Amino acid sequence: MCVLIRLFNINQVLIEAVENHMPQAIVIDEIGTKLEAMAASTIAQRGIQLVATAHGVTIENLIMNPSLEMLVGGIQVRIFCIILFPKILSLGK
Repeated sequence: MCVLIRLFNINQVLIEAVENHMPQAIVIDEIGTKLEAMAASTIAQRGIQLVATAHGVTIENLIMNPSLEMLVGGIQVRIFCIILFPKILSLGK
């Protein structure tokens, strides 16, 4: 089953689609609002495959967008000891 919807209350429609139809995957074109991002996050947490698009030139644009950063993992600070850094790099190879 394929349903294509573009409404003003897309976030509510997405949640209802999951609750009523339990799809295996959902494709969302152009997530742009915090409500849409929250709905997408809820869908992903329920184990449904999610494919979505959002506007941004780089991944940094999406991370810096407060409405979308929850979908791309946000920003996390990591501090490495300079002495251990070469060893950490060699483990990744």
